[in-house]
Amino acid sequence: MFLVVQNVAVRNARMIPSLLILVASAVALSACTSAAQVATIDVYTPIHPATANSLTMDAAILRKRLRVIGDSSDMASVRAMKVVITGHRLKVPATDLDQVGHFYIRPVLCGAPAYSPTVAGGIVTPSPLPRCQSQYATTAANLDLNSDIGQPTNTIGPDPIFASVPSTSADDVDPSNSVLLPTDPKAGAQQYARFVLGKASLDASAIASASALFDNSIDAWAVTYTLTPSGSRAWDQVAEANFHQYVALDLDGLVMSAPLIQPNQSSFTSFDGRGEISGNFNAVSAKALAAVLASGPLVAPLRLQTGH
Repeated sequence: MFLVVQNVAVRNARMIPSLLILVASAVALSACTSAAQVATIDVYTPIHPATANSLTMDAAILRKRLRVIGDSSDMASVRAMKVVITGHRLKVPATDLDQVGHFYIRPVLCGAPAYSPTVAGGIVTPSPLPRCQSQYATTAANLDLNSDIGQPTNTIGPDPIFASVPSTSADDVDPSNSVLLPTDPKAGAQQYARFVLGKASLDASAIASASALFDNSIDAWAVTYTLTPSGSRAWDQVAEANFHQYVALDLDGLVMSAPLIQPNQSSFTSFDGRGEISGNFNAVSAKALAAVLASGPLVAPLRLQTGH
């Protein structure tokens, strides 16, 4: 480019300013190109055959997840039957964005021990599941909660009848059926290794918004959520029916937590459409969960093909 400028300048000095502008533009273009080259590009492919319409809806869901975690300028779009995110996303790992996001709130029927098969291979979860034995059922009467300290008087162990029953596969989780689910390993220690849960009472459609924050009262990161008006009414009904009992938060076939309903209260009061999920969160995991809860599940499950 420098040699061209010199040659033209000899023939027509008046063209030098224009050519200098072109050179400057070329330098600017080069700088923009370099910036684009270092931009994050995450490519997600559908796990199962998908339609263009379902991937377009997935792209919209991922854009919402990006906004919730604070990435306001990154974009998600469909290219060649793949969902592509471009930008300089630094808030959460790419693998945290493609979580399917099937979220259910279920009553805890009893705890279950870790799976210990008695026969190797080929075992599927029976349907319907065995009933929890009465002495292991996590009912309010069995737990006998002391609201002064917010803890059950009785410690109820896992029901041994489920030791040889495999967990329900995430692909087979049906909101209308009881399930046997393991705890989320990222959530930290919980009451049981696995939980026997009743049919879903609520799903992600009840959540209007969610966000991550550092809760000074517990000195930890948490996820707060606001329910829709209908979701608020439904949740109050579920919470009152399970007062002083455990309810489980099931995300993609794993139990994130199983809190007691209002353990420090002697009688039920409305949640007023708001709640908080606490657990073994850091800033990144809390933002990732808030993004999934606020956006709802992916239409076509995705898998990260290339990314950071």
